[in-house]
Amino acid sequence: MTSKAPAVDWKDILERFSSYDGTIKDFCKENNITHHQLYYRRMAINKKNEPVFHSINLKEKFTNTVTDDKETIPSNSTSNIKIEIGK
Repeated sequence: MTSKAPAVDWKDILERFSSYDGTIKDFCKENNITHHQLYYRRMAINKKNEPVFHSINLKEKFTNTVTDDKETIPSNSTSNIKIEIGK
């Protein structure tokens, strides 16, 4: 029967690494990880936090979430636009 390696709390590891004063090699040895794992997880977190741009064409018809009616925003309109981010 093989034993499973304990799960690594990468958020905690990366937080501790950000304030670590020693070498990467020493940090990895103290935390039982490889420098490849550290670099990969750090890159993955940074990539996850990159902003995403979504363009919105205001000349097309859109569905009003309240009434489900089709509306068109005129180019000289002073209508409010609501943008929700996240869940």
